[in-house]
Amino acid sequence: MPTVQPIVSNEREPKRRRQSGIYKILCKPTGKIYIGSAVWLAKRKRHHREAFLAGTHYNSYLQKAWNKYGADAFEFSVLEYCEKEKLIDREQYFIDTLNATDHRLGFNLQPKAGSNLGIVFGIKARENMSAAGKGKLCTLSPLQIEELRERMKGNSFRLGIKHTLETRKRLKKSREGKTPALGMRHTEEVKKKMSESRKGRTLTKEHRKKIALAHTGKKQTRAHRINLAIVQSKIKPDQFEKIKAEYIPGVVTLSEIAARYGCCTQSICNIINGKRMVI
Repeated sequence: MPTVQPIVSNEREPKRRRQSGIYKILCKPTGKIYIGSAVWLAKRKRHHREAFLAGTHYNSYLQKAWNKYGADAFEFSVLEYCEKEKLIDREQYFIDTLNATDHRLGFNLQPKAGSNLGIVFGIKARENMSAAGKGKLCTLSPLQIEELRERMKGNSFRLGIKHTLETRKRLKKSREGKTPALGMRHTEEVKKKMSESRKGRTLTKEHRKKIALAHTGKKQTRAHRINLAIVQSKIKPDQFEKIKAEYIPGVVTLSEIAARYGCCTQSICNIINGKRMVI
């Protein structure tokens, strides 16, 4: 294994309490090492030890070695002090130089410093991560949520993405039998907020054109039209003839009748012209 002597950079005074740099954890019985970086080295060392003692260290190889050989078999040392802006580059240098991702020589899982790129988690690990995340509520503060919202504004990373036929089939199959919104009822407060958010919103000509094109050629079945009529109509079928009789061109307007029955003028127009479906 290549040997690297601990280096102290002139850019950082080693005697300062909060020191940032690159560290090494050595398992003396096996000679294997782990390379890491930290903005506060002393604090990172303490966190490693606490995780080992609790048996919850994120690196299972290190944890197993700790359980087997004990605390006295491990040595924490600093390879280099450096500014925090250079930590990732310097960590990558030592990972590559010391072959820390070679399981015969080191414990590092990631081939790239500061990321999970290249890690293939096992089935057991994925199950554990899934179980750990279930039932957890969002613990972000309102300020953090607002910061995330501002950061995501204008984000269009999935704009224009098109799934393959195979992916669409797989997505469709995964949703079969699922009814997450079945029976959902919004509260009056939520409905009011939704209404307020839509007030004054106008669609552009391009947007309206896209909506029209999306519906062009679509034919609704009779059953679907009946369902729509049942859900949307506030007018009973036995009121149709009464509405037709009330309408007098030039005397009683469609708007007046619509206001009387609590519906839109288009519904009244459809009834008068015989286009309204009778159920």
